[in-house]
Amino acid sequence: YDDLALSTKPIGPVRTPLNPVIFTGAFRDTDKGDTLKRWEVEVAATTQKPLICLKKLDGVEFRAKSAEFERVIVWRGRADGKSKSIIVDTNHGRFLGPLKGKTHLEPNQLYTCRIRHQDSSGKWSKWSPWHAAFATVWARGTPKDKRLPPKGFYLGQAARDIKR
Repeated sequence: YDDLALSTKPIGPVRTPLNPVIFTGAFRDTDKGDTLKRWEVEVAATTQKPLICLKKLDGVEFRAKSAEFERVIVWRGRADGKSKSIIVDTNHGRFLGPLKGKTHLEPNQLYTCRIRHQDSSGKWSKWSPWHAAFATVWARGTPKDKRLPPKGFYLGQAARDIKR
């Protein structure tokens, strides 16, 4: 099977509420018999940079450099090891940077997350790579014909042409 999706409309990431719930998997260092003391997550507003073509065939781009992203951390939260989820809100963390003082993420924006764990000795793991891209819902009342892909989600020229 190929990783191929055909559409006449742009396809984007999963949509979440403005205060999404983030889940973590089980943690256990089996070599040490250690358990999770707490974990921390960061959420970043993410913007995909335009793709850079590496190869063309008959004028058609068919190979590109791996996608690159710019990120601005907008929320950081921490949970104890017994909790397997955390809500992105002011009760479980704090909004930073452009969202400082806010109570939720921005509508129709692309975000990514990263996580780290603290073991029972107090040692923090390295941050995971940025992953788990998601987009927040559109602003309340946005008509269906005005529901554009999220800010930060790169639309290639072909997709922009389809929208017109």
